[in-house]
Amino acid sequence: MRGWINYYGRFYPSRLVRSLRQIDEYLIRWARQKYKRLRTSLRRTLRWLRGVKRHSPTLFAHWSQTRTALPAR
Repeated sequence: MRGWINYYGRFYPSRLVRSLRQIDEYLIRWARQKYKRLRTSLRRTLRWLRGVKRHSPTLFAHWSQTRTALPAR
């Protein structure tokens, strides 16, 4: 994943940001299906994901190598 980010970041940075946001959207969808308390509120899910990102910034490669914002809804 890091190699892909490095390559795309050099040649297609605007496309890279869109792709990484898509990964975060998949994580949001996964969390809403896994945790009952997140199913009803997108705002709560975004807050949860920001907290995970703040506490474990190296959990996913795209969190540690880039500064993409979480998807806005």
